Amino acid sequence: MKNSILILCLLFAGVTFGQDFRKSQTLKSFSSCTDSIVVYKMSDTVYTNVFRFVRAHKFRKHESIEGGTVVGTSNNSTHEQVFTSEGIYAIVCFNNETPMKPSFLHVDERYVLSGHKDVRVGHREYYYYYIQ
Repeated sequence: MKNSILILCLLFAGVTFGQDFRKSQTLKSFSSCTDSIVVYKMSDTVYTNVFRFVRAHKFRKHESIEGGTVVGTSNNSTHEQVFTSEGIYAIVCFNNETPMKPSFLHVDERYVLSGHKDVRVGHREYYYYYIQ
């Protein structure tokens, strides 16, 4: 009996610690006129030091979304995105096929463990989400 309980505990521990990185996130546009939402993966690099906010401002001012890879699209003002890897993501809303300013999202272990429910995207200015 003790062996079967031990085996079950080890099996549960293996399943728990062997799970992949996953974060399901609802992205909602500020504007109800949004035609579509496109999610780009910009970088695999995440910044874990105390000055990561400096990287946020540098990223949004000096880097474009043209180098990103499309990882999700939606044809309305709400999009459900599942992030399967860490990185920096750009979310762009389109209104009459015209792109709005991107919202940047820093996805790492701290973000995955956070309690974000809905992320509002499609601001008039650049916006950057990260967990301090």
